[in-house]
Amino acid sequence: MNADVKPRRKYESASRHRQAEQTRSAVLDAAWKLFGQNGWERTTIAAIAREAAVSKETIYAVWGAKTAILADLAKRAVRGAAPETPLLDQDAPRAAIEGATAAEKIERFAATVTEILGRIAPIVDVARAAAQIDGDSAVLYRSLHEGRRRNLNVFAASLAPDLRAGLSVSDANEELWRLASPELYLLLIKIGGMTADAYAEWLAQSIKALVLGPH
Repeated sequence: MNADVKPRRKYESASRHRQAEQTRSAVLDAAWKLFGQNGWERTTIAAIAREAAVSKETIYAVWGAKTAILADLAKRAVRGAAPETPLLDQDAPRAAIEGATAAEKIERFAATVTEILGRIAPIVDVARAAAQIDGDSAVLYRSLHEGRRRNLNVFAASLAPDLRAGLSVSDANEELWRLASPELYLLLIKIGGMTADAYAEWLAQSIKALVLGPH
């Protein structure tokens, strides 16, 4: 009998996990749609629940508040097609860090960052707006930028042998943090009319000019 029970329990556990992930995805999709349509303040948990076809209680049990939903949206956007894999463990960021030359590293980095910013920048923009009216969102907004700084420092460290004289890894990281900001990306793309390819080229050339020594 035990041999019959264990596979059934394993199947039921896997089924519950799939259902939970489907619910989670539905809530995140619904929240993002409503944030875009109605803005942060006018989007309520009740509205998200209706859009996702789940109960308010389910959302409160999993997230507790809108800010936690926004944080999960940011995490999903950063990780992209590999939601279970931390960004720095993914292939594209690793390839940038492990490039053969500083120029190759920066070009790979710029291409990867441009792709990520296309997903995360609109979410950071919602967090920025929410931060003006909500204390928890202000904390989240700051934490998103601090997370960027930590991740970028790994790439800055990979450039250490090629940095221009007098520029520390910490200084290089600050340059990366400013140049590759979601806010600047949106300004150049949405207002400046840059294409994603043009932005990636601009980012690569700007980083080279600011952080690399003469070659």
